[in-house]
Amino acid sequence: MTPPLPRRAWLALVAAALGAPERLRTACAQEASPLGWTEQPATLAGADVIAVGLGAAHDDDGPLAAARLAARRRGQTRAVALIQRWADDALAAVESGPRQAQAVHDAISARATLSRVRARADGSALVEVRCPLSALRAAFDHPQVPWH
Repeated sequence: MTPPLPRRAWLALVAAALGAPERLRTACAQEASPLGWTEQPATLAGADVIAVGLGAAHDDDGPLAAARLAARRRGQTRAVALIQRWADDALAAVESGPRQAQAVHDAISARATLSRVRARADGSALVEVRCPLSALRAAFDHPQVPWH
């Protein structure tokens, strides 16, 4: 028995059957965002380290659009902090010095980019940030760190 098709695949089939424009069929066929609904710690994914941070919405953020933008920024800051915490754990394991740690933190801050955002109904946002491992290698390379 074959596994059931994901929801996006069904949408693409229905859009094609109804003669929807190509851009709609392409949008429906794209893989659903695997961000999930919760914060995720830093993990290695190919040539990058990825983390998902939750940016909460606050009542004093103003209208919904402003609250979502503020939540997106908070989520991005949180995701970068998760990557930096992951790097700190790796640096502590090899007993690196403060200069190496500062170089790695600077590399993360400079090269971490926002890759995806999932807005939530309450105005909060889940933000995926990725940082290339090559940037971490350039800052500090040691055979026992995960980005070696």
